[in-house]
Amino acid sequence: MKEIFHVRDQFRDGIPEKAQWVFPGFINPLEILAFECIPVLRERFREPVPNCFDGCPRMCKWKFKRTGTTEFPRDMIYRTLGNTKVKAYNCF
Repeated sequence: MKEIFHVRDQFRDGIPEKAQWVFPGFINPLEILAFECIPVLRERFREPVPNCFDGCPRMCKWKFKRTGTTEFPRDMIYRTLGNTKVKAYNCF
């Protein structure tokens, strides 16, 4: 909760146009979600963590592959996705 209150207080008057800010801990699962759900992204950018405990959450059993940088350029992700299609499933 401390982080939530900090972000709220920091941007009480609005977020400056070119502000760079981080919401600690919240965004990590969202960043990982696409790489878990889309097989071509998982195969290209993620690898299993060796000797991981069985009780660890799934997102902790995988790590991003080392690329020599701290991020993946968006165009690299788009090239990896290519013409990937998402199937719509009837949930009802």
